[in-house]
Amino acid sequence: NHGKRLVEGGHINRSLLALGNCITALAVGARYVNYRDSKLTRLLKDALGGNSRTVMIAHVSPAMVHRDESKNTLMYADRANRITNKLERNITDVDHHESQYRDIISDLKNEISRLRNKMHESEAEEPLRPRSNEETGTEMNSNDLKALREKLVSAFKEQMKL
Repeated sequence: NHGKRLVEGGHINRSLLALGNCITALAVGARYVNYRDSKLTRLLKDALGGNSRTVMIAHVSPAMVHRDESKNTLMYADRANRITNKLERNITDVDHHESQYRDIISDLKNEISRLRNKMHESEAEEPLRPRSNEETGTEMNSNDLKALREKLVSAFKEQMKL
């Protein structure tokens, strides 16, 4: 258990070091920022150097025993404060996407028509034979079956409207 905590602590420290390196590179305006060093930096890539606004909160302690940690935290926060992102509005071509969606909907409607025709052809060739109660293990009368069929058809029609 103690060994696992040490290993986990090492991973956390390595991730925080990688995050510090990324923040330093972004603060000085480096051409290349290595986000690949840890999962943490990969997750925060868009928040740190992307098209976004990011807030970082630095927690410091006024106690003298935590003086060194508080100083390092403030230095870290100062470096993070120097990161500047250029925010741009994300504009997409809605007409292009709309035409793509219409094509997809048309293709799906054609597929539904094809499957309906195939279903009607197979019903005409070989009508479905109802299974016996022994095969299904249930007892349903014809009224129950009609009601169930109507529910299924109405649910299918409702889905088709969407």
